Amino acid sequence: MALTIAVEAQAIIDRLDRIDREKPNLDQERAEAALAQHFRRLGIPPRPVRWLEDNKQGFLEAWSRADALVWSVSSWAVKAARLVAAAAAPHGESHAAYRSLGGRAAAAVRLEAEDAAWRALQPARHGIGSPPYRPADLPLSTVEWAWLAAALPVWPGLPKRISVKKGAHLWLPFVDALEAGLWRLWVLDREILAAPRPTMRVSGNRLHGETGPAVEWLGGRKCWFWRGVQVSQRVIEDPASLHVWEIQEVANVEVRRVMLERYGVERFLRDAGATKIQTDEFGTLWRVDFPRDDPLVMVEVINHTAEPDGSFKTYMLRVPPRMKSAKQAVAWTFGLREDEYSPKVQT
Repeated sequence: MALTIAVEAQAIIDRLDRIDREKPNLDQERAEAALAQHFRRLGIPPRPVRWLEDNKQGFLEAWSRADALVWSVSSWAVKAARLVAAAAAPHGESHAAYRSLGGRAAAAVRLEAEDAAWRALQPARHGIGSPPYRPADLPLSTVEWAWLAAALPVWPGLPKRISVKKGAHLWLPFVDALEAGLWRLWVLDREILAAPRPTMRVSGNRLHGETGPAVEWLGGRKCWFWRGVQVSQRVIEDPASLHVWEIQEVANVEVRRVMLERYGVERFLRDAGATKIQTDEFGTLWRVDFPRDDPLVMVEVINHTAEPDGSFKTYMLRVPPRMKSAKQAVAWTFGLREDEYSPKVQT
């Protein structure tokens, strides 16, 4: 029997889904009130909140404070939705409700894109150096101990100390905080550092900006992404300025794939002096070698269905380096061996 999601939990999902990632708002008063409410529900006096421009600034300030842990407001809002669903579920179905709502809530809050934006400005990516510790090394402050005391009982498989309903009550303020524009926070000994949500251009659940930055912080910092892959500004805004040698020297396979796509595969094969491996009635097989990776092998095929103007489109299909002939390569694209591929009509 399909699990029924409580109306209250679905209402939270709808609220998360309605947040406009491309037009971030920041209501500091509402966000701070939500945080204060969360801490009071934990039985802890609220700390003052100091607002930062972005998460990079938070990293730099918090790294010297070994009692700091960064909190994701989006993740806690997702947890609130799951706990509300669990609290409203029929007897014996609370854990199933909690688990089932995870994917739906994460999609509503665009968690994959949020995490990518979070990683984009980590100082280690900008020449500042690696963090002096891992989160697991951090001693917990009074706040973290209180938070864990509230959180552990609602995780499946751990002893229950509080009810699921109370757990939902503790986390609900983060939904308000997320709607108010709060994105990340560092809980320190005497204050909370808060970073507002940046502008994020999202396609599906991946950061993607076709003509400009996919992430922009209020302080002016920007990051560029293409279908979830972080790249340089030039790759997005000036792909015509890229050079063949730059693409060949890139070690990251995903970044190179994006650079190839932006440069244009046909143009790259021409400019890189691709080697023609073989030609037959099925197409032409091309190859370009890379210094530190497998070669790029593409099969050039013609769409035999004429366009309205009578012309025929040419397509370039990437195939494994082991391909020896165009027919073998085309057969591979259909999941067949060369001797199994014998179409009566090519389209």
